[in-house]
Amino acid sequence: MTNLKIKLLLVQILIFNSEYLFPLNAENSMENPRIKYTINEQWRFSSTDNEKAIQPDFDDSDWEIVNLPHIWNKEDAFDENTKYRRGTGWYRKVFTVDSNLKDKKIFICFEGANQVADVYINGFHSGQHTGGYTAFVFEITDQLRFDQQNILAVKVDNSHHPDIPPLNADFTFYGGIYRDVWLIITEQVYIDVTNYASPGIFIDTPEISEKEGKIRIRGTILNAKNEEAQIKITNLILDQNNYEVKLLQSEMSVPANSKKLFIQDDIVDNPHLWSPENPYLYKVVTGIYEVKETENMLVDKIENPLGFRWFNYDFDKGFFLNGNPYKLSGTNRHQDYEGYGNALPDSLHRRDVQIIKENGFNFLRLAHYPQDPSVLDASDEAGLIVWEEIPVVNKITISQEFSDNCERMLIEMIRQHYNHPSIFMWGIYE
Repeated sequence: MTNLKIKLLLVQILIFNSEYLFPLNAENSMENPRIKYTINEQWRFSSTDNEKAIQPDFDDSDWEIVNLPHIWNKEDAFDENTKYRRGTGWYRKVFTVDSNLKDKKIFICFEGANQVADVYINGFHSGQHTGGYTAFVFEITDQLRFDQQNILAVKVDNSHHPDIPPLNADFTFYGGIYRDVWLIITEQVYIDVTNYASPGIFIDTPEISEKEGKIRIRGTILNAKNEEAQIKITNLILDQNNYEVKLLQSEMSVPANSKKLFIQDDIVDNPHLWSPENPYLYKVVTGIYEVKETENMLVDKIENPLGFRWFNYDFDKGFFLNGNPYKLSGTNRHQDYEGYGNALPDSLHRRDVQIIKENGFNFLRLAHYPQDPSVLDASDEAGLIVWEEIPVVNKITISQEFSDNCERMLIEMIRQHYNHPSIFMWGIYE
């Protein structure tokens, strides 16, 4: 058995469900201390609103067994004789975490739940998220019971609320946990996980030409230890064949129980330019090392896409891409399918992008809300110029809470999808 297989087997032994083993995400390897895997299978669901469901000893044996993604409007939303249900649904899941992970930081990430979600671990409230179309993350380390059963309970409410957009639109406001849910496990020194559920690393290209592309990489490192940590940050830029193009390095100290921002910049000579005709993708691999006397220990690593392209608009001449006039031809895209509602597997999200590309389009508007991460990944790869927007449609409420919700949704959308070269435009209201 290879070392990699042994490593994956050990991880599966350390983290397991009381009924089955969790599948591991492909990015987990012996070279990456960060562990990320889905917990989509074997949830219990009820459409009744019972607040006692947060209690660990609550009996949910008569609840429906479901897998995520899931919605409760898969049938009634398509019944012309009745209104689809807008209200509360409860989800519960049992899982166990090995005590060998006590020294780690553990987070739960929801890619999307419509539209207000309250998350509880063992009866403790982990947090609330408002808005159905962006991801959210809560740290759950201190709420876990190691070597014992843990009860994850999630209350989801898709009721109309005057301060939560969208208020009115030509699409269905399905209720449920309709995108993937992940557990993320890190060391005590790590790239910020709770920065609006973003990657925690932000890559931009302030100046680009055919001869050179300036690149800037920013991020925040957290040190949860009770002592100062000396940190080395590396950002390795790889081309589409995984050959090294550039290595950026810097060091800094992060005080105990605090966080610190880093910024690195450099120039890539003669960059391959991203376009719909040639969607050339680089990759940025960010490594965080804790510097010791005898060695540098890798404590966190993530990857992000990078595309070099520039664009501008002229009132008389139109849109320009990479210095050349460029005609945009595209379509809108909603995230639902018959038989699924909007609880789609990633394969169907990607299929839509493939169909759009195969039909000769080069532009995609994500109407009317931020969509699944797989849509942006597929658009990067296929070469679609994307317009993404927050779900403010048709109507607004003149209130501070409505305004605050819109602003937070905008921040979440931009930070979560900041690194995708396919995104050219952010939208606020339609």
